[in-house]
Amino acid sequence: MRAWTPSRVSQIFEVATDNK
Repeated sequence: MRAWTPSRVSQIFEVATDNK
């Protein structure tokens, strides 16, 4: 896992929530 930047975290969260 690379640096946990707010941008990346936001994208990951969006994908995770979109993968309902």
